[in-house]
Amino acid sequence: MSQSALVAVLLEEPDPVHRSRAHLALGQRALEQKNLQAAREHLEEAADLDPTDETPRKLLSRIQPRRRFLSLF
Repeated sequence: MSQSALVAVLLEEPDPVHRSRAHLALGQRALEQKNLQAAREHLEEAADLDPTDETPRKLLSRIQPRRRFLSLF
């Protein structure tokens, strides 16, 4: 599906599952283009819209900044 068609789904589709799939597709495209901020935003929205779909959360886990713990000793 083209980018403009996916954006149309986001603007016109009332079904949250369909909107989640559009956000997921846009997030995957953003990842391919190394646009991590856009990918994160779309994947977070996809996860919020369809909590039963594990794919957005799996992809988010790949791009979330890893926290480094400092040793106090």
